[in-house]
Amino acid sequence: MTDFLDPGVRQLIADRITGLATCWQCPIARRSEGRLAEAGQEAVQRVLEDLIAILFPGCHGRATPRGETFEGRLRARLESTALALTEQITRALEYQSTLEPGKDRDACAARAAEVVRRLVDSLSQIQELLQRDIRAAYEGDPAAKSTMEVVMSYPGFYAITVHRIAHLLYRSGLPLIPRIMS
Repeated sequence: MTDFLDPGVRQLIADRITGLATCWQCPIARRSEGRLAEAGQEAVQRVLEDLIAILFPGCHGRATPRGETFEGRLRARLESTALALTEQITRALEYQSTLEPGKDRDACAARAAEVVRRLVDSLSQIQELLQRDIRAAYEGDPAAKSTMEVVMSYPGFYAITVHRIAHLLYRSGLPLIPRIMS
């Protein structure tokens, strides 16, 4: 595909790439191996979508592949989501520690693990609250045909789901991540 790229555009790209690749306000954007760290906002949104799929596996997310059990797929997804969220929380806490003198940067990973444990432990309670929200939306909307319709297509319910997850993280004192989610 790049064979058709105008040579002038190719030269401009080469001239500009160094400046564009430098994240001058983010000390943790580059990892020590010299590679670019995963985009925080995109990664947090992916974690959020995975959490919603975990809370509503029949309505959000992907189907369970043949040969996998529902519980096995759910466990694998929750483990990978917890790992990704731990990484993003660690990065957010590390960044916050650069802004606030006296913060212990070494404690960031342990704090991230603690917050993720709290979230995973609270998923059943969040799901319970959301079940009540679904019922209220269904009963309050005469046009609703089913509770599944509420879960799958109501933007207001989606917003409530996001805020229930983000609120728990906010109450844990996390910087940035709850704001990205909401």
